[in-house]
Amino acid sequence: MFGKVKALVLVSPLALALSAVAADMPTVKVELRGDLVKTSSDNDTVTSTQGWANKGNDEASPTRFSLPYSRLDIKGKYNDSLSYRLKLRLNQVVAANSKDSSSTFIDQAYVEHSVLEGLSLKFGKQLISIGGWEGTYSAKDLYSTSLINDSQQYAVGAGATYMFQGHSVNLQLLNNSFEKNNSSTYLVGLQFVGSFLDSMVQPVLSYHQDMGTEQTHTTTNGITAAPDFANKYMAAGVRFAHEAIGAEFDYLSRVDEPATAATTDKDDKFNSIVVNASYKYMNFKPQVKYAQSTHKLNNSKDYDRTDWSLAVEYFPFEKMDFNYHVAYNSRAYDYVAAASKDEERNELIVGFTGTF
Repeated sequence: MFGKVKALVLVSPLALALSAVAADMPTVKVELRGDLVKTSSDNDTVTSTQGWANKGNDEASPTRFSLPYSRLDIKGKYNDSLSYRLKLRLNQVVAANSKDSSSTFIDQAYVEHSVLEGLSLKFGKQLISIGGWEGTYSAKDLYSTSLINDSQQYAVGAGATYMFQGHSVNLQLLNNSFEKNNSSTYLVGLQFVGSFLDSMVQPVLSYHQDMGTEQTHTTTNGITAAPDFANKYMAAGVRFAHEAIGAEFDYLSRVDEPATAATTDKDDKFNSIVVNASYKYMNFKPQVKYAQSTHKLNNSKDYDRTDWSLAVEYFPFEKMDFNYHVAYNSRAYDYVAAASKDEERNELIVGFTGTF
């Protein structure tokens, strides 16, 4: 009997110590997506980062295996109020950024401190909260994007998030995307995400200014000028969610101000309207997406772009982020200039995505 008590006294502190260590251990997850992609284009004038070469005005129809998304996501916490995250790309060329000592190898690297009830501060490299509801999706779960959200953006800086009654307000002050070394101006942004009727209706509103200064510019009279300019992003959207049905509507806008003092330079404008709907039935999730976009250069329309996607996801395992998917995407450019040839691209995608 005494031996059992003695053993219990020795084992209990060890078990408690191991339990405490395990509770503070970071979680490490791998996110992967692999696809077999069949692409066709009737006017392939752009060299694509997705694998097909510039064919001039010729038709192109490549088929390839692709690993478009591969990430290592590390999350942990020091205590109940201080946490951290490090998310690394495994399929991206590393390029140094002399301004913030970061690289494209790093998606996110930050610490987050909960300073008050509902209020948290974030310091480090983080996702810029632009792009409406479409901008909240991970690239591994997207089959097509609108003109505004062709790529997700990350920057180093600080953010503050306040949560109240299911709503959230996110304020960001980040390095801009212009100067290569030091920043005299910054990217500032504000996002509101609401939740009403037991989260059935969720509006999102955001406004961001990516502000820069031209390093050197000499005007016609020989005076050196450094004009201020900004890229401005605005998003207004709403999500409807009820049981297995989901629908999202976004209006997205981007305005790039001229980076020089030339009188011929005017605003470069983009806008997109995005509609996305899905339905979860047993282990299947069919979804359809439509986006209509316009680009205006110097106040004149350059082209319209139409994107649509039809996809079906199959989840073979319950309570696991893993699916097989089949998607068909279409993207059409309708140019205004008579010298520009309209273009249409179509994709058939078969693959998988998952978090392990």
